[in-house]
Amino acid sequence: MQADWELSQQLVSDSQGIRAAAVLPSGSDVDAFSIVTGNQGGGLCGFGVPSADLHPVEYQHNHSVTALIHVESLGLYATGCKDAKIRLFDVKTKALEATLEGHEKPVTSLAVATTNDTTYLISGSWDGTAKVWDVARRAMMVTMPDHENSVCVTALESTEAGVLKVATGSAGVAQNNQIMGHTVRIWSIHVGTGQVQCLHQRANDHEGPIRDIALVNPTTLATCSNDGTVRLRSAETGESLSTLVFLQQKHPPMLLSMAPLDGGAILAASAEDGHVVVWTLDGGVDPQILLHPACVWNVIALPNGDIATCCDDGTLRIFTRSSDRVAPAVEREQFAQVVQEAHAKKSSGPTPEEIAKLPLWEQNASRPGTSEGQVQVFNKGGIAIAAQWSSVSRTWVE
Repeated sequence: MQADWELSQQLVSDSQGIRAAAVLPSGSDVDAFSIVTGNQGGGLCGFGVPSADLHPVEYQHNHSVTALIHVESLGLYATGCKDAKIRLFDVKTKALEATLEGHEKPVTSLAVATTNDTTYLISGSWDGTAKVWDVARRAMMVTMPDHENSVCVTALESTEAGVLKVATGSAGVAQNNQIMGHTVRIWSIHVGTGQVQCLHQRANDHEGPIRDIALVNPTTLATCSNDGTVRLRSAETGESLSTLVFLQQKHPPMLLSMAPLDGGAILAASAEDGHVVVWTLDGGVDPQILLHPACVWNVIALPNGDIATCCDDGTLRIFTRSSDRVAPAVEREQFAQVVQEAHAKKSSGPTPEEIAKLPLWEQNASRPGTSEGQVQVFNKGGIAIAAQWSSVSRTWVE
């Protein structure tokens, strides 16, 4: 019988919401590895695992850190930021080594690919493009254009030397208060000539924006969406093969990120309402749900088989199936109590008086948003609803 996931550690720096994280080598003899996190305020912080030693990073971004990845072969890690820039840091010294500029809107996704012994960084952005960068040369190579708003990226396996294969997912565009056109694309990039070719695309098989894309195994791709589902796909064509669902309800929580582990046998996904769901992909086992007190922006796989979650309450949490790494019972009980109180507070919802003070949905056209993705709560027929601003369509989308 497979062991359940249990809380292992809770790591806190400055209580700012954690947006992204990446695994780095250990900087000490007592730790197996370290984790660097990026938060809503633009700060970076490292944690030793299992010691939980705090390693603050002096550099401060001027906007939220929205993506993080380890560029292992070059001893660097990269951050994507809401200011549209990518920054490269030295893993050992934590010093800023370079800034890559080329995107016009927030960088939302990062991936690493290698061919011909050269390492490339792949980035996705709210500007509707994905880009490939030669990290060693600090140079942008090619752009994959014409996506529908925000782009998520992942590297695919390529059997052809000098050719990168990339999968991208897009958020879609607003049409008549609905999001349409969210698309998975499979790309081929010839690094010698710079030729970019879109090999395959699949549109509108989710019922909402695609928020993350990940390679589960060499032949299987996964996408998650605001519709609360994960679709498993052919990594060759992007065709949807099956759908993973964990809550059967009219408005399931939006899934924001995914992390494959155990060689693709397990897939974890995080949601905006605090759910983290873990599927065993060979079937026969119900998914396990790990509730959090706030939005979980990101989930990552750890080298020891554990997972780490990036929560908006400013806490990085590690969950394990290994009995020797489970947190003490008192700490697990306290965490469960915090989660219960947070969800009880949310489930009560706003009072009628609070709803009455909200801007009317019928008048939303007179209240344009100030930035892409801005969230605003409206009063629609006496019910509080959340809507997101689409700069491209100049509309609020429920």
